[in-house]
Amino acid sequence: MVNAAHPDSGVSWNWILTIAMRGDLKNRRQPSMRVGVDELKRPEAKSWRKYAAELDQIIAAGRTGELAHPGRFPTDAATLIPAYALLETS
Repeated sequence: MVNAAHPDSGVSWNWILTIAMRGDLKNRRQPSMRVGVDELKRPEAKSWRKYAAELDQIIAAGRTGELAHPGRFPTDAATLIPAYALLETS
């Protein structure tokens, strides 16, 4: 989403903007914007929850046009969260 990094790609719209504006092609800036992984090298559950929460806010505000997504958005962004991330509580 705009601020939350996508759990699979680790990319947010703000990160893309940062790269476009600063030309940081070697990923040397802002390591805090990277998505953490668990012991199985999967995106952390908290990353999925953050991503889904921001998507819910954007959908509720009717701002989906900002995302330039060609398809329909789910009514509940939690449906995008993988099963392993739903089971984790941390």
